[in-house]
Parts: sequence; structure tokens; C-alpha cells
Amino acid sequence: MGRFGGLRIARNFASAHGLGRPGRRHQDFDSVEEELGLSRTFRLEVDRGADPREVADALSSLSTVEMAEPDYLAQTTLTAAPMRGGHGQAFDQVGGGAALAVEPGDPGVTVAVVDSGIDLRHPEFRGRLVPGLDTVDLDPERGSADLKLLGDVTGRDRIPHARHSDHGTACAGIIGAAGARLPRGLAGLSRVMPARALAAAVQLGEAAAADGPAGPTRGKMTAVGALSDIDAAVKWAADLGARVLNLSFGTPEYVLAPGDRVPHAEVIRYGLARGCIFVAASGNEGRTLRYYPAALPGVIAVGSIDASGRPSSFSTRGSHVALCAPGEDVLSASIGGYGLNTGTSFAAPFVAAAVALLIARAARYSVPLGASSVRSVLTTSADPFPADADSHGCGAGILNVLEALRLIDRELADSGVEMLGPEQTVDYMQGANP
Repeated sequence: MGRFGGLRIARNFASAHGLGRPGRRHQDFDSVEEELGLSRTFRLEVDRGADPREVADALSSLSTVEMAEPDYLAQTTLTAAPMRGGHGQAFDQVGGGAALAVEPGDPGVTVAVVDSGIDLRHPEFRGRLVPGLDTVDLDPERGSADLKLLGDVTGRDRIPHARHSDHGTACAGIIGAAGARLPRGLAGLSRVMPARALAAAVQLGEAAAADGPAGPTRGKMTAVGALSDIDAAVKWAADLGARVLNLSFGTPEYVLAPGDRVPHAEVIRYGLARGCIFVAASGNEGRTLRYYPAALPGVIAVGSIDASGRPSSFSTRGSHVALCAPGEDVLSASIGGYGLNTGTSFAAPFVAAAVALLIARAARYSVPLGASSVRSVLTTSADPFPADADSHGCGAGILNVLEALRLIDRELADSGVEMLGPEQTVDYMQGANP
């Protein structure tokens, strides 16, 4: 390997049992971690002049290496506008207020937002967050002539604060806003875990690049993350107890080379084995396409609709898409303020929040909900698209949170299970018969 210059190697995952124990993070991997190969996954950094594909091919030729591939960057875009009218339109479109009146949620359910971090000082998140993590660890020079990385891009730590990209803050506001100037987050009393795995960046156009270095206000704002950093964040969040994970990013299938593994497949399987439920944005390509992690088995893929309920022109389609939610001009939090956001990135958090409410509802019956059951409830209870809409590849319909809650009530009541009300739950905890 000497022909590629210097190498730096590090484990990508800590074991669930070794997490947080200095010097022990590489020990005590359990059978699931071993089976999925997480215990023997490493990140290699090579000299900038080396061709990553040549390095991967050379590594793959070694008998001790199971597989090797370049560490691609996943990307998400943010289309945002200053706050104006239309408070809560998207929230009302999915029956948010009525749903929260029926089911306030459970503070014991945590929704991880694996994204570009959250504005931790924003008033909408006061008292709403649990401790999170930051797995962004990129070469500061990994940007190019048309991509400029911004802010903190090196060193994994526990401070998932967003300073440049609004993307994660906007997703988190939909799920867990305190209700200061926004509708209360659709996940109700559930808590939000910020998991920063994407770095803020500016996508420069040809004209901007030709003019020289650009600041945050020039070019198109985006967020990018190495697949290895994202995988580490997903596993870390699952190990910390996140029950629902919102994944508003992705990698289109066409960028993968022959022989490349499907991105995020192992950590999604790991999370599913741990009882996690994954919700992902379908993508903004506007055509039929497999976009990962949305297209992975067990993931609930979400497309976007406009205010009329018609699928958005940019919403990526496919047989794997489960349903749609509002994704145009969605009002949410931004760094230091508020804004309107467009993209499937902002449709997914409505569904992630709904999943948290469904878990809380079923828990009142002492019934656990798994990923397949949640998907079935969401798709069965979805509202139909308008009759004249082209909804091919957009899933079962439009998210209806209230009807999903009612469906759980009906199905469990029909099976003879009675729900414990708030007073009964208190009495039960005090030792009285429910």
C-alpha cells in the first residue's frame, strides 16, 4: 500500500457495550454487531493525491479484507425562504392538532434526527432535546471547486450544534417544536435527539466558482456527509435509545459503481434488530429512482405533496415509497429564526413524528409496535390522493395522523385489549389494580 502514500486507520463503530468507555469502545461487540460486520469495519484516510477507487481495489485484493470501497458523500439540499403567512398549514393538512388532542405522546419515546445538527439555542427546542452526538469527521479540503465545506467538519464529539445549515433544525422543528411560534411538534411529548452526521456546505455554480472563494451567502446551501460518518451516527443513536430515526438525506443508486454495497444497509439492519423504526425522505429527483436509505427494506420512505394534496413535481417515486406528507413551503425553525422549507426532507419528519405518536398510543394498551406494523397502520389509514393526480410510485396516499391513531384504537379494541387511561396508569404505578 506504500504507493498510495500515508494511511490512517480507525474503527468506524463503537460496540454498544463499549460506548462511552475510554479504551473499551473496540471491545465486547455482541452477536448482532459481529454478524453484520460492524465490529470489523474500518475507515482509512489516504493522501489526497491517491485515487480512492484504486485504493479500494488494492485493498480488496488482500485475503484479509472482506470488501473495500470509497467513502462516498451523501448530500441533501435545502430550499428555504423567509417566514411569511401560512402558519401551520402543513401541520393541519395531516390532522396534527386533532391528533395531539387524542394522543399527547410519550416523553419516553426519542426521535433521532440524523442530519446537519440542530440550533441548540433555539427557543423552540428549550426542554425538548436529549443529549446527542456529532460524527462529522471530514478532511477540511474534501470540498472542491464547486463545493465549499463550512464550520466544524473534523473530530467526532457530543456537540451537535448547527451553525450554518438550517436543514436539521427545520426537520427537528416539525417533530419536536415547543410551540413558541410554531405549531407544537407533531411528536407531542416525545423528545428529540440531535445526531449531526452532515456538514454544512455551499454548492457553487460555475459563475460563483469563477469569481473566487464564496461565503455562506453565495451559491446553494446544502449539507454533505461521508457514508461512514452517517452510519456511525445511526448506530450511535440506536445504541443511545432512539426508537425512531428520521433520515432526510440519501444517495441515488446511479452514483454507485458496480460491486459497491448498498449504502447504510448494515446499520439499518442493526437498528431494526434493536427495535428502531426508520423514516427516510424519498429524494428530490422528480422521477422513479431508488434512493438510499429510503429504498432499503424496513425503511418507511416518504414522498412530498403540495398544499392541494398532489404529489410534488420534485418528489422521487418508486414501489418502495410508503406514503406522502407535506413537503412544500413547510414552516419550521431555522438557525436563529424561522423559515419555509421545500423538499421531501421536510415531508419525512411529519411521518417520523406520527410514528412516535403511534408508539405512544400502542403503549397505552401495553402493546409494542414494530416497523412492519407501523408501516401497515400508516398506509392503511392514509388519505387518497386527488382523483386527477398522477400518484404513480407515490405510495398508499397522504399521511393522516388522527386516522392512524383511530385505526390502532379500533384494531386493539376489536382484539379485546383495553387501554389504560392516565388516572388508571397512575393508580397502577402506585400499586392499585388498573
